[in-house]
Amino acid sequence: MNNIDFFTDLNDTINQNAEEVTIVGNKIEENLFNSKKIPSEYFFAFIDVMGSIFSEGVDLNKLQQFSFQKADGVNYKEHKFMAVYSGGSTDCHQFDVDVTRPHDDYCINYFLDSKKKIPKFYDLDVWKHKQPNILFGSKILTHWGQGVSIDTSKKDLYFMHHDVELVSKFYNLPTPFISSIESFCKDTTFMKVFGLTYNTETFTPLKLKLYYYPSDPLMQFTVFDEV
Repeated sequence: MNNIDFFTDLNDTINQNAEEVTIVGNKIEENLFNSKKIPSEYFFAFIDVMGSIFSEGVDLNKLQQFSFQKADGVNYKEHKFMAVYSGGSTDCHQFDVDVTRPHDDYCINYFLDSKKKIPKFYDLDVWKHKQPNILFGSKILTHWGQGVSIDTSKKDLYFMHHDVELVSKFYNLPTPFISSIESFCKDTTFMKVFGLTYNTETFTPLKLKLYYYPSDPLMQFTVFDEV
């Protein structure tokens, strides 16, 4: 099994080694791994991919997390790897991005076919960005920032709400749901984290993401660990 197949298989289910799991519709889009708290085979497979496919040396002092994502046909037309690095407040000046107060964490998307490397930053000045309407009872995660990249046609808004089904109906997008965590998806007694990708010209919602944390399934501490 090569490294691409290895990471593809990892995304077939919720991986308990993941720090964060992204759910879109009825599929797992991403298992995000903390680079300091994972099995060594995950880490070395990622480092090998960066070197052998992208000729990219990884700064281990700055690397925080990494993941693999299949093409979704909306944001990503091809499979990609993603690395989260620290140093966003300085590294943002290397790119033409609409960021006023960059979060320290930022990511670079590495696309498998084209070999393109696309950065994404998180602007803590979230209110300067025009956003679509949000559902009553939602709470925007200002300490996560607004997701922006060199592709100005799309941005990402991060917020919390207690009802997955209500959120999906409000934006007329597929309801994030995985049967193995049915109780998490359907429970309306606690807030959950969502990411909404939207068109910056029309404010049309494009993709709804639900985030799940294997080590914190009741959302008791994870979202606020940066406050």
